[in-house]
Amino acid sequence: MTASRLFLTLSLLCLVATGCHHDVLYLTVRSPNDLNQGRPMRMLVRAIEQQDYVNESYQTVADKVVFKDDSVLHSAVVYPNVPLAAEIKWPSSKGIGVYFFFTNPGPRWKTLLENPLPHSCDIVLGQDNIKTVEQK
Repeated sequence: MTASRLFLTLSLLCLVATGCHHDVLYLTVRSPNDLNQGRPMRMLVRAIEQQDYVNESYQTVADKVVFKDDSVLHSAVVYPNVPLAAEIKWPSSKGIGVYFFFTNPGPRWKTLLENPLPHSCDIVLGQDNIKTVEQK
C-alpha cells in the first residue's frame, strides 16, 4: 500500500471512529509530483457569497493568506505528492471557496462549493491547476 493510500485509509477510519458531523466538510486534496514546479504552495478555504467569489482577483485572495479576516476558515500548505485532509466547519449560509496559490496559476486556481454544501469533497490538483473536484 502506498503512503498516500495509507494516509487516506487512516483518515477515513478516523472519521468513522469519531462519527459524522453534519456541520463539517471533509476536504481531501491530492497533488502530483510536479505540483507547482515541484514546490509547496498555499491553500486557503473561505466562507464567501457566489457574487463575491466571481468578482475577486487572485491578488485580493492571496493577500488573505497573510492578512486573514473573518472569512478565512482554513489555511494549509500543500506539498507535491502528499495528500492533505482537513475538516472545515461550515459557514452559516455562505458557500465555501477553495483557493490554490500556484506560482504560475492556470485558469482554474479556485473552486466554489455552493449550498447545499456537500458532506465531503475530493480535489485533485495538476501541475498548475485544479484538475477535478468531486463533491459527495
